[in-house]
Amino acid sequence: RCVAAACALLRNTRYPFRAVHFVGVEVSAGDHARVSDLLTKGQGKARVLCWPHAQPRQLGEILADSDAEHAVICSERVDVEGDEWPWECDGLFRCHQDLSVVAARILGQDGRILGGAEILGFEGISGCPDAGRRADDPGYFALALKPRSVSAPNSELFVARIPFLRAAADSLSTSTWSSVGSWLGAIAL
Repeated sequence: RCVAAACALLRNTRYPFRAVHFVGVEVSAGDHARVSDLLTKGQGKARVLCWPHAQPRQLGEILADSDAEHAVICSERVDVEGDEWPWECDGLFRCHQDLSVVAARILGQDGRILGGAEILGFEGISGCPDAGRRADDPGYFALALKPRSVSAPNSELFVARIPFLRAAADSLSTSTWSSVGSWLGAIAL
Protein backbone atom coordinates (compact mmCIF):
# COMPACT_ATOMS: atom_id res chain seq x y z
CA ARG A 1 0.00 0.00 0.00
CA CYS A 2 2.80 2.43 0.88
CA VAL A 3 4.64 1.83 -2.41
CA ALA A 4 1.43 2.16 -4.41
CA ALA A 5 0.67 5.48 -2.68
CA ALA A 6 4.15 6.82 -3.49
CA CYS A 7 3.95 5.68 -7.11
CA ALA A 8 0.53 7.31 -7.52
CA LEU A 9 1.85 10.55 -6.04
CA LEU A 10 4.82 10.60 -8.42
CA ARG A 11 2.77 9.56 -11.46
CA ASN A 12 0.03 12.15 -10.86
CA THR A 13 2.42 15.09 -10.73
CA ARG A 14 5.12 16.32 -13.02
CA TYR A 15 7.03 17.84 -10.15
CA PRO A 16 10.75 16.97 -10.00
CA PHE A 17 10.83 14.94 -6.80
CA ARG A 18 14.35 13.87 -5.86
CA ALA A 19 13.88 10.92 -3.55
CA VAL A 20 11.29 8.81 -1.78
CA HIS A 21 11.93 7.41 1.69
CA PHE A 22 9.76 4.70 3.16
CA VAL A 23 10.01 5.16 6.89
CA GLY A 24 9.24 2.30 9.23
CA VAL A 25 8.32 -0.26 6.56
CA GLU A 26 10.31 -2.86 4.65
CA VAL A 27 10.25 -2.30 0.89
CA SER A 28 11.54 -4.84 -1.61
CA ALA A 29 14.25 -4.04 -4.15
CA GLY A 30 11.67 -4.41 -6.93
CA ASP A 31 9.39 -1.87 -5.30
CA HIS A 32 12.31 0.53 -4.82
CA ALA A 33 13.08 0.16 -8.53
CA ARG A 34 9.44 0.93 -9.45
CA VAL A 35 9.57 4.12 -7.41
CA SER A 36 13.05 5.13 -8.65
CA ASP A 37 11.89 4.90 -12.26
CA LEU A 38 9.36 7.67 -11.52
CA LEU A 39 11.86 10.09 -9.97
CA THR A 40 13.64 12.96 -11.70
CA LYS A 41 17.28 12.15 -11.11
CA GLY A 42 19.35 14.89 -9.50
CA GLN A 43 17.04 17.75 -10.45
CA GLY A 44 14.46 17.45 -7.71
CA LYS A 45 13.59 20.03 -5.10
CA ALA A 46 11.66 17.82 -2.69
CA ARG A 47 11.78 14.48 -0.93
CA VAL A 48 8.76 12.33 -0.23
CA LEU A 49 8.47 10.46 3.05
CA CYS A 50 5.85 7.77 3.51
CA TRP A 51 5.45 6.75 7.12
CA PRO A 52 3.18 3.87 8.02
CA HIS A 53 5.01 2.71 11.15
CA ALA A 54 7.75 5.25 11.81
CA GLN A 55 8.44 7.46 14.79
CA PRO A 56 8.47 11.24 14.22
CA ARG A 57 11.95 11.53 15.77
CA GLN A 58 13.28 9.66 12.71
CA LEU A 59 12.67 12.74 10.54
CA GLY A 60 15.92 14.35 11.70
CA GLU A 61 17.97 11.24 10.89
CA ILE A 62 16.39 10.76 7.46
CA LEU A 63 16.74 14.39 6.42
CA ALA A 64 20.17 15.02 7.98
CA ASP A 65 22.08 14.85 4.70
CA SER A 66 19.32 16.07 2.39
CA ASP A 67 20.09 18.94 0.07
CA ALA A 68 16.47 19.14 -1.09
CA GLU A 69 14.41 22.19 -0.12
CA HIS A 70 11.16 20.54 0.97
CA ALA A 71 9.78 17.27 2.24
CA VAL A 72 6.35 15.90 1.43
CA ILE A 73 5.12 13.92 4.43
CA CYS A 74 2.43 11.49 3.32
CA SER A 75 0.57 8.75 5.15
CA GLU A 76 -0.03 5.50 3.34
CA ARG A 77 -3.73 6.05 4.03
CA VAL A 78 -3.85 9.09 1.74
CA ASP A 79 -4.27 8.96 -2.04
CA VAL A 80 -2.91 12.23 -3.40
CA GLU A 81 -4.88 13.65 -6.33
CA GLY A 82 -4.07 16.30 -8.90
CA ASP A 83 -0.86 17.36 -10.52
CA GLU A 84 -0.52 21.05 -9.64
CA TRP A 85 -0.25 21.00 -5.83
CA PRO A 86 3.56 20.57 -5.68
CA TRP A 87 4.01 23.60 -7.91
CA GLU A 88 1.57 25.60 -5.78
CA CYS A 89 3.48 24.63 -2.62
CA ASP A 90 6.75 25.64 -4.26
CA GLY A 91 5.23 29.01 -5.20
CA LEU A 92 3.94 29.59 -1.67
CA PHE A 93 7.36 28.80 -0.19
CA ARG A 94 9.02 31.20 -2.64
CA CYS A 95 6.56 34.03 -1.95
CA HIS A 96 6.61 33.61 1.83
CA GLN A 97 10.15 33.12 3.09
CA ASP A 98 8.95 32.65 6.68
CA LEU A 99 6.53 29.86 5.73
CA SER A 100 7.47 26.57 7.42
CA VAL A 101 4.70 24.14 6.45
CA VAL A 102 1.95 23.90 3.82
CA ALA A 103 -1.14 21.88 4.74
CA ALA A 104 -3.45 19.98 2.41
CA ARG A 105 -7.14 19.17 2.62
CA ILE A 106 -7.91 15.50 3.24
CA LEU A 107 -11.12 14.37 1.53
CA GLY A 108 -13.13 11.25 2.28
CA GLN A 109 -14.67 8.88 -0.27
CA ASP A 110 -17.93 10.85 -0.01
CA GLY A 111 -16.24 14.12 -1.04
CA ARG A 112 -16.36 15.62 2.44
CA ILE A 113 -13.39 17.18 4.20
CA LEU A 114 -11.90 14.89 6.85
CA GLY A 115 -9.03 17.17 7.85
CA GLY A 116 -6.55 19.71 6.63
CA ALA A 117 -5.54 23.10 7.90
CA GLU A 118 -5.91 22.92 11.67
CA ILE A 119 -6.36 25.50 14.41
CA LEU A 120 -4.65 24.96 17.75
CA GLY A 121 -7.24 24.62 20.51
CA PHE A 122 -10.13 23.81 18.14
CA GLU A 123 -12.01 20.75 19.44
CA GLY A 124 -9.06 19.62 21.59
CA ILE A 125 -5.37 20.09 20.97
CA SER A 126 -6.02 21.03 17.34
CA GLY A 127 -8.73 20.46 14.80
CA CYS A 128 -9.95 21.34 11.35
CA PRO A 129 -12.91 23.76 11.36
CA ASP A 130 -13.77 22.67 7.81
CA ALA A 131 -14.12 18.96 8.69
CA GLY A 132 -17.46 17.62 7.54
CA ARG A 133 -17.96 20.22 4.80
CA ARG A 134 -18.32 19.19 1.17
CA ALA A 135 -15.13 19.73 -0.84
CA ASP A 136 -16.83 22.44 -2.93
CA ASP A 137 -18.22 24.31 0.12
CA PRO A 138 -16.22 27.54 0.38
CA GLY A 139 -16.87 27.91 4.13
CA TYR A 140 -16.71 31.21 6.00
CA PHE A 141 -15.37 34.01 3.81
CA ALA A 142 -14.48 31.26 1.25
CA LEU A 143 -11.43 30.44 3.39
CA ALA A 144 -11.74 26.69 2.75
CA LEU A 145 -10.72 27.29 -0.88
CA LYS A 146 -7.90 29.80 -0.31
CA PRO A 147 -4.29 29.62 0.85
CA ARG A 148 -4.20 31.12 4.35
CA SER A 149 -2.28 31.12 7.58
CA VAL A 150 -3.34 28.42 10.06
CA SER A 151 -1.94 26.95 13.26
CA ALA A 152 -0.98 23.45 12.14
CA PRO A 153 -1.09 20.96 9.25
CA ASN A 154 -2.94 17.67 9.33
CA SER A 155 -0.38 14.94 10.10
CA GLU A 156 -1.58 12.75 7.21
CA LEU A 157 -0.27 15.02 4.42
CA PHE A 158 1.81 18.19 4.44
CA VAL A 159 4.85 19.79 2.82
CA ALA A 160 7.55 21.35 5.01
CA ARG A 161 10.87 23.09 4.63
CA ILE A 162 13.59 20.58 5.43
CA PRO A 163 15.64 22.95 7.66
CA PHE A 164 12.49 23.51 9.75
CA LEU A 165 11.91 19.75 10.10
CA ARG A 166 15.54 19.20 11.10
CA ALA A 167 15.28 21.90 13.77
CA ALA A 168 11.96 20.51 15.02
CA ALA A 169 13.04 16.84 15.10
CA ASP A 170 14.27 16.90 18.71
CA SER A 171 10.99 18.39 19.90
CA LEU A 172 9.10 15.60 18.14
CA SER A 173 10.88 12.84 20.05
CA THR A 174 7.91 12.05 22.30
CA SER A 175 5.09 12.72 19.86
CA THR A 176 3.14 10.26 17.74
CA TRP A 177 2.30 10.78 14.07
CA SER A 178 -1.25 11.77 14.89
CA SER A 179 0.06 14.77 16.85
CA VAL A 180 2.97 15.80 14.60
CA GLY A 181 0.93 18.52 12.88
CA SER A 182 0.02 20.10 16.21
CA TRP A 183 3.63 19.95 17.40
CA LEU A 184 4.94 21.51 14.18
CA GLY A 185 2.34 24.26 14.41
CA ALA A 186 3.37 25.06 17.98
CA ILE A 187 7.08 25.02 17.09
CA ALA A 188 6.52 27.32 14.11
CA LEU A 189 4.84 29.92 16.30
